[in-house]
Amino acid sequence: MWLTNELGIASLEVGSFQFELDARGGADGIGFRVSNRLVVNTSSANVRFEPVGQQALPRIADQFVRGDEWHVALPQDQGTYSLDIVFRPIVESLSSESGQCAVLEATLSIHTSLLDSHPMIDLVVPSKSVRRARTIGDPSKHEACAAITLSDTASILLGPRDYPHTTDCSNSEGLRLRLFGEFLEKGVIRKARPWIVLGSPSDEMIQQLWDQLCESPLPLGA
Repeated sequence: MWLTNELGIASLEVGSFQFELDARGGADGIGFRVSNRLVVNTSSANVRFEPVGQQALPRIADQFVRGDEWHVALPQDQGTYSLDIVFRPIVESLSSESGQCAVLEATLSIHTSLLDSHPMIDLVVPSKSVRRARTIGDPSKHEACAAITLSDTASILLGPRDYPHTTDCSNSEGLRLRLFGEFLEKGVIRKARPWIVLGSPSDEMIQQLWDQLCESPLPLGA
């Protein structure tokens, strides 16, 4: 169950994992921390959605909880685009014999009232190492990123609708995937739906999760 007592701030327990989210937006972006209360002496993983260049994310104006989903609305106002996000835990994939993890789905929807707009949002995971799985198709043909990008703190899964339109900007500071980035026509809604995997899943479990992502429909309210 989502707990939120302040606009843009929420927490969620998924099994032994504790999520703390800050979706207020603006220049500081949107981020969350996750920790496993059953694993001692382990630092929390930090994941962020950050603006690119001189852009700033819009600021939150509304939120509501529907079932297992937390919906946040960040209108365009004086910025270049509006952003709606639906956060949803993937409860059925909490653990397996070969690893334990928690999965958070983030469905981002952007649209703009401007005639010329190129919105970009970076999904960032600070990490000492980044590894890419290119066994599924060949995303390099699209000059994009891999369907599965792994780090020592979190892994990002992108479905076939997303990875051809995402740019891998990872560097020595960690994992950085640039969502959107293409010209956005006025009135068009563009979506991205990364699955963010936390914990210590095996490669086999990561593959199973990616298959599950590809087979699952977009949330009705996204």
